[in-house]
Amino acid sequence: MKEYDVFIAGIKYRPGAKELLDTLPEGSELTLQREPENQFDANAIGIYSEALQVGYIPGFILTKIGAKFDAGLVDKVTFMGGTRIKVFYKDAEERADDS
Repeated sequence: MKEYDVFIAGIKYRPGAKELLDTLPEGSELTLQREPENQFDANAIGIYSEALQVGYIPGFILTKIGAKFDAGLVDKVTFMGGTRIKVFYKDAEERADDS
């Protein structure tokens, strides 16, 4: 399994996100969700802790992570503390091995 280590973008724009992240244990699983209706970026991917959106995948890596996400290759997203997450994904060969 491979991973991207990135920061959470847009925390300041999400009410309650900073407070939640300040108390969220490292290793907590997060989820990703496309936001095609996002007024600033129709390719945006939101990062969620249960029902609360805590931020976004940053723009500089959005295309790469988005392609993995859309292809169903993202396995999990883990909170690493502060404003960092790891996005774990499989490459096409690993996915074929799972079939």
